[in-house]
Order: sequence, then structure tokens, then C-alpha cells
Amino acid sequence: LTPDEARTLVTLWCIFRSPLIIGANLTRLDSGTLTLLTNDEVIAADQHSTGGRQVLQDTGKIVWVARGEKAGLAYVAVFNTADSAQTVDYPLQSLGMPSVAFAIRDLWEKKDLANADFLHVSLRPHASAIFRVSATK
Repeated sequence: LTPDEARTLVTLWCIFRSPLIIGANLTRLDSGTLTLLTNDEVIAADQHSTGGRQVLQDTGKIVWVARGEKAGLAYVAVFNTADSAQTVDYPLQSLGMPSVAFAIRDLWEKKDLANADFLHVSLRPHASAIFRVSATK
């Protein structure tokens, strides 16, 4: 798998709460694989979410959502299954949380993004992203 495809696999496992197991020699993991397996924020989506489900599939663009343990918290995973780069836009109001704008955190990059009412993501071929979305007050 390419690095983007490996990240996509782990992202999908986490958004639908798959058991996270690996069949490899743990003493010989490359840094990219180690980073995938030790990102505590992505693992939290796997361990502390419920109801993961696909909510959008359109021409190589797929979006999954899951509820967080706390009210006003959700996880959103975005996938590009196409062989070319794509941009995915997803309205955060469709998460059903009472808010006009949402705090968004990119879990792979461990980076807070600007508050917004829409998720706008550009992805390379076969790439993905996962976000924690919180209702703002």
C-alpha cells in the first residue's frame, strides 16, 4: 500500500470501530507505520465513538460519521477512492448538532482548523482525512 492508502485503511478501521490489530514485527516497523499506529487522537475515534456509518458516496468521494461520547461531538472521515485528486465538501449541519459553526480538528495532523459550518477537504488519490467536530456555543 502507498502511505495514503495505509492511512485510508486505518482511518476506515477507526471510524467504524474495528479492533485495531497488526500482524507485523513490532521491532522493525518503519516510521510511517509507527505513526499510523500510535496517533492517540485517531485511536480515540476508534475507542470512543458510536454509530459509525457512511453518509455520502458520490463519484469516488465517501464520507463517514460517528458520534462522540459527549453531546455535541462527532467524528467525520472523508475518503477519496478515485485515481485523481478530489475536493470534498460536507455540510456540518447535517450532523444534527445544534450549532451554527463548528470547531474542527484534523486528527492525523493534530491541528485545529478554523471554525466553520462546512468541511472542505482536498485529497490526493486514495487518500483520506479524519476530523473531530465539536459544536461551538
